[in-house]
Amino acid sequence: MSARNVYLATLCLVAIAFPASAQQPLESTMTGTPEAFARAWLEAWNSQDVDRILAFYTDDAVYEDVPTVENGWGEPSRGRPMIRKSLQSTFEDMPDLGLDFVSASGTGDRMVVEWIMTGTRYRDHIGEFAVRGVSIVTLEGGRIASVSDYYDAYDLLSHLGMLPALDTEQLETGSHATSGSGDRGDDGGGHDR
Repeated sequence: MSARNVYLATLCLVAIAFPASAQQPLESTMTGTPEAFARAWLEAWNSQDVDRILAFYTDDAVYEDVPTVENGWGEPSRGRPMIRKSLQSTFEDMPDLGLDFVSASGTGDRMVVEWIMTGTRYRDHIGEFAVRGVSIVTLEGGRIASVSDYYDAYDLLSHLGMLPALDTEQLETGSHATSGSGDRGDDGGGHDR
């Protein structure tokens, strides 16, 4: 066989094998441990490669960013096309978003993934953040059928300068601001101090 034919045969084999080899790591994580699955999923998020991330989801998957939905800023994304749009928007708004793996556990088709969301900006708001969160995941056929993300939105927004930071002294002492002027003579609940 000539060198040219060997080259062309090699190119054909690579072209045929590449899609299978590109999916092999994903397929092996789908049947592996919750930790292996979670690490691979978060690595896909960190790549910001939307197609790579979507490979983890079923066609009709539901993604819910709970703080966003609960605060009326959005709604769950249903199906890969909506999840794609959500991911693209997220990466445009938060170009250096990262998710650091903390832990994962689960049995059967349920899994909990703990992570730390990091970054330095949301749109034109600048501020370094590292916010802990969890994803509650339901799997179907080794892929994500639904996921609900929970994290402290106030913490995130305060780090970005969009909300005032909590006064840690008030939290530590248990004191709080009262309305009105002066001392009310009770503890606010009708009890004398």
